[in-house]
Amino acid sequence: LQFLYFIGGVGPKMHMEAHMQRRGKGVFRYFRKEVNLTEGVESIAVFNKYLDTLRPWDSRPSEHYKEAVRVKNYWYDHPPSLAALLGYLFLCVVINLAVAFLSYIINYSRFYSLWRDLNKPSFVYEGPTAIVFSWGLAHILSSLAVWFVYLTGGWIENWKHTVPYCLMLLAEALIADVMFSARRLDYTTFIAVFCWVACSLAIFTFSRVTYIAAAALVPLFLCYSYAVTLAAHMWHLNGASYEPAV
Repeated sequence: LQFLYFIGGVGPKMHMEAHMQRRGKGVFRYFRKEVNLTEGVESIAVFNKYLDTLRPWDSRPSEHYKEAVRVKNYWYDHPPSLAALLGYLFLCVVINLAVAFLSYIINYSRFYSLWRDLNKPSFVYEGPTAIVFSWGLAHILSSLAVWFVYLTGGWIENWKHTVPYCLMLLAEALIADVMFSARRLDYTTFIAVFCWVACSLAIFTFSRVTYIAAAALVPLFLCYSYAVTLAAHMWHLNGASYEPAV
């Protein structure tokens, strides 16, 4: 984590200390140095805007500002254990890979026969190995991206930055069913475009937290660009909807 901080600003500037639990088991905990309550007051837009015009007795931080500081520093005052950090990483990877592959795995035989009979553009390989590998790698990196956001302040501080990312995953989970169960290539194209736009917004919001998280989303953005191009070409070649070959 210290290495990630230096290369991409992930997490606070912190050092590791051995924390002995009551049972005597050593676990790694992360602590931030004590900070002054008014440190970073310029980051509160309203307070900073009117700071020069405040009366002397009003220039002290209000209760609202104290609460904002408390929420901002909660991650540092109550740092998670190493097990919790690794657990969140595992959960992020599982959710991303489930969104990417679960629907295809459950319905593999039916989906594969439908895919084989569709007219495909010339730039598509018949063998799905390269596509599957790229798709899986991009989702693993996107798992790291959202985990980096979690490391940089926790969910309480950064949950709002993950909204486009969550909407992107929800939309992606529908692609397989819309394409192969509903057999609508027009809707598939629209969903792919939505995922592309949501991924673009996620890169922007993640960059507000840490650039390394935004960089980890770039491969998925490229995969969505390919998906939009592929879906549009297949819509053109097969029509808005299609029937399975008899």
